Amino acid sequence: MELPVVGVVIPTYRRPQLLIRALRSVLAQEGVAVDVVVVDDARDQRTTELLGAFLDRQVRVVFPERSSGASAARNLGASLIWHRWIAFLDDDDLWAPTKLARQLEAMREGGARWSCTGTVLFTGPGEIVGMQRGRPWGDDAPLISYVNLVAGSASSVLCETSLFRETGGFDTAMTFNEDWDEWIRMSATGPPAVVDEPLVGYRVHPSNRSLDAAAVARFSRILTERADLLPIPALLRRRGGFLQAQYLLSCYTGAGDRRGALVALGMAVRGRRPRYLALAMLTAVAPSAAHRVSQRRMRTRVDQDWVKAARTWLSSCLR
Repeated sequence: MELPVVGVVIPTYRRPQLLIRALRSVLAQEGVAVDVVVVDDARDQRTTELLGAFLDRQVRVVFPERSSGASAARNLGASLIWHRWIAFLDDDDLWAPTKLARQLEAMREGGARWSCTGTVLFTGPGEIVGMQRGRPWGDDAPLISYVNLVAGSASSVLCETSLFRETGGFDTAMTFNEDWDEWIRMSATGPPAVVDEPLVGYRVHPSNRSLDAAAVARFSRILTERADLLPIPALLRRRGGFLQAQYLLSCYTGAGDRRGALVALGMAVRGRRPRYLALAMLTAVAPSAAHRVSQRRMRTRVDQDWVKAARTWLSSCLR
C-alpha cells in the first residue's frame, strides 16, 4: 500500500545543531512519507553546510528574499507544499516517530480536518520537566479564543493543506501568538482530532519567545478583544478570562516581570484564586523564587507514565 505523504515545514534561524536533530525526528517518521521544506530565514552558512547531507527528494531548502520572521517563513514553506496534508515543526522541537501516523489515524476516525497531540517539555540534556495533555476539546472549544488549547502549538499541528490555505495561514503582522491566532480560525471549521499522547518534545531554553512576557501579553490582548465580539456563553467567557490570566502569570513568572505580576495580582484578586494569588504576589516581590516554585510545581505535575512513553524516543532523538 502506498504511504500517505505529509509536507513538513521547518522554519529555522541560526540554530543548525538543533535543526538537524529536529529534521532527523521528521525523517524517522513511521507509516508515512514526508516531503520536507526547510526555510532558512538567516541564510546561515553553517546551516547550509550541515543540511548538505540531507538534500534529496525528501528535503528541500529555501531562502526568503529577506528575513521576515517565523510566520512569513512558515507561509513561504507552506506555499511549496501540494500534498493533501501539511505539518509544522519548530527547529528546536522534536517528534516521536509515530506522531504523524497517529494523527492521520485519529483524523480518519473522527472525520476532522486537523489534529494536535500531547507534549512533553524538556531541557537540553533531555530532562523532562513538564507536560501538556492533549485532551479533546468537547464543549470547551470556545475557550480557544482565550487560551491556546493546542499543546506544543505549531510543532503539534497536522492539517489538510487546503484548510491552512482557506484560513489564510499565519498572520505576518503578529510576531507573537501567530500560531494560536491561526488555530482560532481553523477551529471555526470544526475542532481538531486530539491525540492524547506525548508525541511532541518542546525544548525549554532561555531564548523561548514565550519568555517575552510583555509581547505575549500585548498580542494576547489582541486575541481577547476579538473574542469579546464572539457569541461565547458568559460562563465560558469568565473561565476563559481566568485561564488567560493564569497563562500570562506563567509568562511573567518565567520572565521575572514584576510589573506584569502586579497586573496578574489584580486578576487573581478579582477571580478569588488563592493559589494563583500567592504566586502572583511572590512574582511581584521575588521573581527568581517564584520561578523556582513554578518550575518545581511543573515537575511534580508530570505523569510518570508519560515520562516513560516519551523518554525512549526523546533520548534517541538527542543522541
